[in-house]
Amino acid sequence: MRQRTSRALAAVVAACALAGCTTAAGGTVAGEATLQRTAAPSASGAVAAQCQAGALTLAEGPGISPMTGEHSVLYEVVNHGPVACSLAGYPRLRLYAGTEALPFRYASGGGPYVTARPPGTVTVRPGGAAWILVAKYRCDLGGLRDATTISLTLPGTAGAALSSPVPHDGAGASALTYCRGGAADPGQTVTVSPVEPAPDAVSR
Repeated sequence: MRQRTSRALAAVVAACALAGCTTAAGGTVAGEATLQRTAAPSASGAVAAQCQAGALTLAEGPGISPMTGEHSVLYEVVNHGPVACSLAGYPRLRLYAGTEALPFRYASGGGPYVTARPPGTVTVRPGGAAWILVAKYRCDLGGLRDATTISLTLPGTAGAALSSPVPHDGAGASALTYCRGGAADPGQTVTVSPVEPAPDAVSR
């Protein structure tokens, strides 16, 4: 995952350098403004109160270089509230094609792509982000329906769900597709990581 995200972060730094991101003192620090907004905060120190769903948004994170057979999307959960808050555990998710809920099997952690480490508490500062990986195996027999929307219910947020589009890149590695081959096909299981403090912590 470190190799996956390094290219994306390098691109952010390069773009910010061209735009001339500045500090309050007037100096130029490439990538500082963008990375401060999106980087996950430290999980150390005192635990803040649980995050409220109304203060959070869900958005696609940087693109990743998939492992063999992997179709996955990295998501960031951004805290738009005025104070730091905490998240801990696994989200509950559903994938939809239009308004139809696709009949995937859903698993929390593990499998070939997602970390099997138990979840910890992640404190998200104002403007900061926590990270979630959603991953599945490819469809060897072909696909039936592509997911268009993801709905995530974060732990501790009283059942309120956040939603975001499911991206589709040219190579198809971000497509979360319900497969042909019936319920036993290995591509019918979608695994979600726990909420993590950094993008390189979500995968195996």
